[in-house]
Amino acid sequence: MLKKIRYAMNPPRCFAIAQLRTHDRLKFYDLVKFEDKDLFTNENGTKGRTESTNYNEINYKLTRSDTEGRVQVCVSPLKEEDLWIVTLHDVTVEDKLHTKYHNEIRSKELLVPMEWKRTEARTRTLQQNLETVIEGRKS
Repeated sequence: MLKKIRYAMNPPRCFAIAQLRTHDRLKFYDLVKFEDKDLFTNENGTKGRTESTNYNEINYKLTRSDTEGRVQVCVSPLKEEDLWIVTLHDVTVEDKLHTKYHNEIRSKELLVPMEWKRTEARTRTLQQNLETVIEGRKS
């Protein structure tokens, strides 16, 4: 079992930084390293060899560049032949946006209690000033 790439659509070709649609000499694990070492696309992986895997979101690194990110990956064997379909969906941008907005929300959640304390302090000051004015009118 050589795990060579037979054919790639346009997005995976860009993802793998390859020029040709057919890759008879390239092995998948020579282009992309996945965090999940058991995945069939890795050199000694077996997950997805006989049964289709669920979509798993994992980190990847391209071996020909310093590009890293996250993908949803699914490996599906073709029963009739010694071929597999590897479906990739790059979610790096979504992951970065999620982290960015999550941190932004967390920072705003920290600001709300501080604003609340300032508002309470201003309210107390106004209340004391109002009580002083009322006492002055009574006398």
